[in-house]
Amino acid sequence: MDWFFKMINPAEHWTQASYEAWWRTMLQTTLLGFWGKFFAAICIAIAIWFGVRRGMFQVSLGFLGLATLIMFGGGIWFSIFK
Repeated sequence: MDWFFKMINPAEHWTQASYEAWWRTMLQTTLLGFWGKFFAAICIAIAIWFGVRRGMFQVSLGFLGLATLIMFGGGIWFSIFK
């Protein structure tokens, strides 16, 4: 089991500075702007509603995937076309 923890430990693969830079970049590029935050929150709320209240877990996973695409896709879009 020790090999698994060494495999997922980022200190084994990256330096501390590059690891911090990666997280800083990731957090600065996600959820840029009001509309990205708004639509991601709406998609997560719809996913919870479909998953818990309606029991339609496939639809719920679809909306969670859409929220993830909005969150990370918006940041990638703005970083490419800045």
